[in-house]
Amino acid sequence: MSELLKSDALVLDSIRWKDSSKIITLFSREYGIIKVIARGVFRNKSAFAGKLESLNRVEIVINSRSSRSLQILTEADVIDSYNAIRPDMQRLPYALAILELVRQTIRESHSDTIFYDFIIVLLDAMKTSQTPAIMFIYFLLKLVSFLGFRPNIDECQVCDKKPSSDIAYFSLEKGTLFCEECAEGATMLRKIKSDDLDLLRKLQNFPHRKIAEFEVNDLPAQYFIDLLIDYLNFHTETNITLKSLSMLI
Repeated sequence: MSELLKSDALVLDSIRWKDSSKIITLFSREYGIIKVIARGVFRNKSAFAGKLESLNRVEIVINSRSSRSLQILTEADVIDSYNAIRPDMQRLPYALAILELVRQTIRESHSDTIFYDFIIVLLDAMKTSQTPAIMFIYFLLKLVSFLGFRPNIDECQVCDKKPSSDIAYFSLEKGTLFCEECAEGATMLRKIKSDDLDLLRKLQNFPHRKIAEFEVNDLPAQYFIDLLIDYLNFHTETNITLKSLSMLI
């Protein structure tokens, strides 16, 4: 027996199916990641025309049946196409990379309305932020916490003190800090400057609804991204690839 499901959703990606249809991967507020068939997308005067592009936020209606691995999309209306982000090649790659990370780290049908709403707030902030990279780094920090391994970057794991020198070490394995004096013998360490560490601490604790107001003068964006992706890879035992970031100019 089938039922109609309604939800707010982000279009993560799509592939062509047969001559006129698409298989769409959605991240929905109520039902998590779900794959649907949108029939007749490529036909003239299709009701889905222009609505199912990656990054679009849509209101959807799905005909769902538990016996099907792919559900049927019956309606879709655009809530936000993020036109303030799409033409900007300093913003679009980071927005698409958020979608890639959702697709690669969140289990299908695992729903979390709070996390979904957080992503919407972040994408809205990215429309106006002068440092869109900080939105992406902030997302990475919150994603690792959401997945259950929030890094402890407040004090050294051994001596329980904040590192006093200009250099500390972050353990990808343990998700904790080591000061220079206590780092000997620890494994999978990444060196981190004290100023960068202070920035990460501030960002980790910043309220997400005000993230558009976060200001930073000197941002080692690629260093932070590489660090957090490596940390994510280790703890999820995956090999995350973010093709979108290759678009950065």
